[in-house]
Amino acid sequence: MKKIYIILSCFSLFVACSPNRNETPLSNRQIYLELTDDVQLSDSLEFVFIPLETNEQCLIGIVKQVEIRNGKIYVLDIKQMALFVFDMEGKFLTQIANRGSGPGEYITPMSFDFDLSANTIIVNDIDKKELLCFDLNDYRFKYTKALPEHYSSFSILSNHSISFFSSSGVLKERGEDYYVLTCDSLLNPKHTYFPADFRSGYSYALGRNFYRVGNRDFVYHGQIPVIYEIVGDEIKIHYELILGTFDFPPVTYLQEESMNNTYFVPTLLHSGYISAYMVCETEELLCVMFTRNVSQSYYGIYHKNSSKGYLYTANGFARNGGVRIPLSLEGATDGYIIGVLSPSFIGKPYTPNADLQPILDKLSPEDNPVLCLFKWKE
Repeated sequence: MKKIYIILSCFSLFVACSPNRNETPLSNRQIYLELTDDVQLSDSLEFVFIPLETNEQCLIGIVKQVEIRNGKIYVLDIKQMALFVFDMEGKFLTQIANRGSGPGEYITPMSFDFDLSANTIIVNDIDKKELLCFDLNDYRFKYTKALPEHYSSFSILSNHSISFFSSSGVLKERGEDYYVLTCDSLLNPKHTYFPADFRSGYSYALGRNFYRVGNRDFVYHGQIPVIYEIVGDEIKIHYELILGTFDFPPVTYLQEESMNNTYFVPTLLHSGYISAYMVCETEELLCVMFTRNVSQSYYGIYHKNSSKGYLYTANGFARNGGVRIPLSLEGATDGYIIGVLSPSFIGKPYTPNADLQPILDKLSPEDNPVLCLFKWKE
């Protein structure tokens, strides 16, 4: 199987139609964030902290995805290769399925989503090339949908279609290629989206390629600075990101380097370009996290109502973002951005948020993470 690089951290032969790009000028959709480590956001953001219970049944290693649905918290751990469920107080409830090669088991769960109309949670096992479907009430295994290819991300769209993302393209055996394929509920291909300007069997991603705000569906490629909205059989420009003076890799560079898949990711990580980014968005906030030169991480916040945007280094965001210790971004829910705080920072030279400190006082560095939900104050 082709290798998939995940930091903090892929059917294909038939297509119903190919959409046109929206003609909206990018200049009208630009989100510009200027680097500053001095703007204090403590008075602008409000926080909710949820410590996730630690016990022998749920020792979380590396969080890949967090979703909150119907009063439950779902955490995908790609070190333990497990999908955990907590209540809104952070109490551990259960693990959905076990790791293995048998029916209803997964080997490498890479992402998950919900089909609320069918009361189902769906897990994408990239190793077995399957979608595993579980009942959302008791988490019992229901059935499997076989996939002919490896996909790094998928999403249940608002119209109940299923959309897949592959950095190596979804039409590899045709003259033209795309990153996104949308199918009906029976996995019959319907549309292709997002023309593949370059292709690589090795992907470097910080998060899922899909996200949803309300009933609107969005998709992006972690090395291309444009976020698109999926609308019917079309793809429309949502935003173009301009992140300070940092450069995204030019398409010509990506095309050339991706021809040698083996070294694509290491070369990108040391290139000086933005190597990957992820986006979390609500109706009011757009947050960005990106990496550059292996170990350099940056965080951006854009407040839509005021059109104000701020970009920080990781340390600058820890000092001025209001939480006062480092966090990673993992998603959004009900107007809140979802961040994850690792207790491994306990004892380090940080002065946490006053509401967070009593929680950390009860934890050890080996405990499960604390969720940090934040939004702009009204």
